[in-house]
Amino acid sequence: MHGFVKTSMTFYFWFLGISCVAMLISNIAGRTVFQAPMLLVPVGMAVWGAALVKFGQWLGKSEEKAIVEFLKHTCEASDVP
Repeated sequence: MHGFVKTSMTFYFWFLGISCVAMLISNIAGRTVFQAPMLLVPVGMAVWGAALVKFGQWLGKSEEKAIVEFLKHTCEASDVP
């Protein structure tokens, strides 16, 4: 996985975790009224983030094989005509 993607997903999940903690603290402090549908947002975001990572890995699976084959072919080639 590319470093930018790893960094982006790390920030995404950190932001999601911080948001969940803030929502729980707000609820415990009595600033908001707890509603069950409120739980669907962070859970849905976590599932969506994990699904994006798995889907990206699934898409890149065939590319990994192609890159390895290309490197094997290129490294075995010689400069002698």
